[in-house]
Amino acid sequence: MYSQAMDILVLQSYEQALPFWAELARTQGAEELCLDWQAHQLIWESFYAPRGAELRVYVALEGGRPAGIVPLLLTREDRARGGTWTFTDDFLLAREYFCPPSLLPRLLPLLPEHLADDLSCFEVPAPAARERFEACPGAIVDLGQDREAYLASLPGRHRRQLRAVWDRNLDLTVAADRQVRRELLEELLEAYLGYWRDRFPGEQERQEYSRDKVRTDLALMRRAEEMGRLLALRLSLGGRLVAANFSVLHGRDRLDDYLCLRDPREQARGLGNFSILANMEEARRAGVRWYDLSAILNDYKRRFLNTRAVFYRWRYAAAQEAAS
Repeated sequence: MYSQAMDILVLQSYEQALPFWAELARTQGAEELCLDWQAHQLIWESFYAPRGAELRVYVALEGGRPAGIVPLLLTREDRARGGTWTFTDDFLLAREYFCPPSLLPRLLPLLPEHLADDLSCFEVPAPAARERFEACPGAIVDLGQDREAYLASLPGRHRRQLRAVWDRNLDLTVAADRQVRRELLEELLEAYLGYWRDRFPGEQERQEYSRDKVRTDLALMRRAEEMGRLLALRLSLGGRLVAANFSVLHGRDRLDDYLCLRDPREQARGLGNFSILANMEEARRAGVRWYDLSAILNDYKRRFLNTRAVFYRWRYAAAQEAAS
């Protein structure tokens, strides 16, 4: 499908990349938040540009037509310490390249060295190029046919922990739909952000970071709603909203768990874990099989995992050795 000749355009803004982005979206037929121009533009304008980051959008052309697009940014902090470029470092969109996986072995050597999780857990590099990638564990859950079948697939200790979390929260009311409903979140949002203010007293920059990150996440979820890809969950106790979970449908049978707001006054309940379990119920109803908790394998995620899925990270040293 692709010839060996490849040209790279280096653009300074998402606006410049829009014509190429639109054509690539038409040819690949991708209706995914991670490949959406507006989502990337939203992250840049609301989070990174105000913090003094630098943006480069690399467009790969073959025969004059776009074959791949890779946005990279350099944060002000990384620039000051001589760090590398990255994707949207603090957002889950960083997990995707906007190009076919088969193109990556030829595209990546043309880019500056950068930090990224290159491929999803279900996109495997071609055998001839696999030595240029390193396999890393991914946090993927196979939901199974129902909750009991899923719990039975877990090690005994993890199964007991999650059953206890489920039983502890049976007094909560769970509502699910496909809308953000920002007007319902104000009190919960204030409590959630108040937790970060209390945790970092006097650290204005860290407090602003937490505030802007959550606001940008909610704006991304609004974009997912517009695309028909959102799954939203609200948990209430006696009429008071105590948690809200937002996830994004990916492909036909996969879901990316994205954002969970929790009332810190209910910390003993384990609302983060319960939100995932409750969201799994809704995901099954939506025809989802694979529940993605992202590549960062925190300890709390391990108790949910029943697969050995991996994703592949590009190894620049290996690529340089192969080229020499």
